[in-house]
Amino acid sequence: MTLKLKGPATIDGATTISTGNLVVSTGNITLTAGTATTPSGLDSVKGGFMRMHIDSLGADITQNPPTQKFSGVAPCLAFNDTTQNNAFYAFQLPPDIDLTVDVVLELEYTMAGTNTGTKNIVLGLDVLGVTTGDTVTAAATTTTETILIVNTANTATFITTTTGTGCRIPAASMTGKSAIHFKFYRKAADVNDTAVGDWQLFDFRLKYKRL
Repeated sequence: MTLKLKGPATIDGATTISTGNLVVSTGNITLTAGTATTPSGLDSVKGGFMRMHIDSLGADITQNPPTQKFSGVAPCLAFNDTTQNNAFYAFQLPPDIDLTVDVVLELEYTMAGTNTGTKNIVLGLDVLGVTTGDTVTAAATTTTETILIVNTANTATFITTTTGTGCRIPAASMTGKSAIHFKFYRKAADVNDTAVGDWQLFDFRLKYKRL
């Protein structure tokens, strides 16, 4: 079925098009009551994500960067369990980002060691929002979070997790800024970091709310 509207049209009640198309050649559609519902399978909250390329890591040797490795055709960054490895990233704030909502991290990783029982890693994030005229030596906002490692003897198994309130880019760091610089690291020396072996990061996404 196709509903064709060739001029201004007002829909006052519930109208359902189960199949076919709604075609508007000229004019406008005015909804006077009710709400617009997205089809099943679509996210009702607009959101976006930015992928940080782990194969283009920016860090000099004095900052103890994680080791770049490959597993098959997939590059990863290996954060070891004895010293703090630091990865550095920067990105421009997208024009459609809602600056009142924190940006969370979505991480895809594997463990290089076999862990049994309850094991954790501790992640840290130092964030600095900048714009024209700001100094790059300004103090960064630090957030840290302990995340549970899903225990598995199969070290090739991918695990995906989204960080909670403890490890994210705060809205306050983005307000009035045009770009974000941050340092991301595993706090291997932290007493709560009990997982054995390298934490291998394969994918790193920043999830934000759109306007």
